[in-house]
Amino acid sequence: MRFRGSAVVNFCILMGLCGMAGHLWAVHRAVRETSDATQGAQPLPAVIFSGFEFVFYGGLILAIAWLAGRIGERFGPAGQRHRPAWR
Repeated sequence: MRFRGSAVVNFCILMGLCGMAGHLWAVHRAVRETSDATQGAQPLPAVIFSGFEFVFYGGLILAIAWLAGRIGERFGPAGQRHRPAWR
């Protein structure tokens, strides 16, 4: 499946949608009724917040992966600069 636009933005949006789907499933399974921390909480704000939360997590994952790649390029084996095929 191919999406138009930036792969980074698409990844973050899909992470947000997956987070919202997971929270919708949890609300459907009545987790908010059985957990002491969420007892009596409204489900809609939790589902909406989870979308933004998972977008942030997706961006953080990509930032860490980018940083690890840069460190690997910089401090890799001496004399063997690895250049990825997509560059």
